[in-house]
Amino acid sequence: ILGQTPCFDDMMAWGKRVMPLLLRVPVIGQIFTYLMRWRFARDWFKYALPKGSAISEWQIKATKNLTHGGCNCLGTLVQHMEWSKKPNFQFTNVPVILLWGASDRTHRKTKSDSLLADFPDVKVEVLDQAGHFPNLEAPERICDLVDKLNGDELWIQQVVTLRAEDRD
Repeated sequence: ILGQTPCFDDMMAWGKRVMPLLLRVPVIGQIFTYLMRWRFARDWFKYALPKGSAISEWQIKATKNLTHGGCNCLGTLVQHMEWSKKPNFQFTNVPVILLWGASDRTHRKTKSDSLLADFPDVKVEVLDQAGHFPNLEAPERICDLVDKLNGDELWIQQVVTLRAEDRD
């Protein structure tokens, strides 16, 4: 189960569109992320969560994590994305469910079903009231999906087949 994951090409386009240019420069990006960590913790959720969300709860958790030694590795993530080449997905027979938060304003120009370009059999579940973190914002929906999948014989057969291949 994936959350807010576009196809590779759309992820690269998102990074170029949304991430500040300074983050793409080695060392400078890490320093910039470090210096801006409190502002990122305060402001990111305004765009990533649905309008009207209780963003203060998210901000408090992020600030607490930073205070207790957590870090923001956004500079490294952006640089890695910049240098990445499109992978050759050999494992497209792996069952994949994508939870897509339709209220994530940072992905407003990204299609919710773009992952189909890399994984043609992905099941896309769009959550209108979720933002950038649908797996954290709607955990009950994940439970519903898992319950539904437990009765899906095709899903179970694919997972069992993949596990058998791993043993070979």
